[in-house]
Amino acid sequence: MFTPQKTFTIAVTGGAADKPAATPAQIVTITAAVPTGKTFVRWEISPAVTFAEGTSATDAIAKFVMPFEAVTATAVFADIPTTTHVVTFSVVGGTGGTLTATNLSTGENVVSGSEVLEGTLLSFAAVPAPGYRVKAWTLNGAAMPGWGVNPTINHPITEAANITVEFEPIPAGPDITRITIDSAALTSMARGASKEINCIITPGDAVAASIVWTSSNESIAYVKDGRLVAAAIGNAVITCVVTSIYGTTFEVVIMVRVF
Repeated sequence: MFTPQKTFTIAVTGGAADKPAATPAQIVTITAAVPTGKTFVRWEISPAVTFAEGTSATDAIAKFVMPFEAVTATAVFADIPTTTHVVTFSVVGGTGGTLTATNLSTGENVVSGSEVLEGTLLSFAAVPAPGYRVKAWTLNGAAMPGWGVNPTINHPITEAANITVEFEPIPAGPDITRITIDSAALTSMARGASKEINCIITPGDAVAASIVWTSSNESIAYVKDGRLVAAAIGNAVITCVVTSIYGTTFEVVIMVRVF
């Protein structure tokens, strides 16, 4: 009379076995499920087993000979070592504007003096106060002429970083008194067409800190890269908002009909 060979169970924590139970002397494969941010260290197995096919307790994928009893195996993990660097940033003299930093991976704001994971890309935004502009940037005390007078700088963190921005007053000049859009012919356009569009500032030597174009319905018409684009048949209101270096704001609108 045939008597089936007895099987014994295999319980795995932190991974999985290739079978839920096995007969004595059968080869069992266990595979560790390594969590994010962890590294595999070893298997803790009870009772003691004989590893097979050149594997050992320190292999994430290990093989052993099933003993004459149930087996429990637990994968042991450790945190992957991380390197961080202190990042500080400030405005030279504390006047003329503000400086903030954002982690581009998470979108979170970074506070000066924070420890930042190596390799993180930070965006530094310098916002001049009315009547000021960016003059210069430094990194760890060294001038960064390659960064120019850009108001936003993206910098990967590979070491401790101390970033500063300096603002300077904009030479005195007249404030804006009026703005207009350059062509009434823009108010009627064929679908698919595009035309150059400009916001004219009066007086001509006044300086704008920002010029922002918006549309009441971008699916019909919108402004991109200095051109008015007629996307679909319908009507849309195009608005231009200009802020001068002195903080004065002006607004002008046109109705665009797309046929």
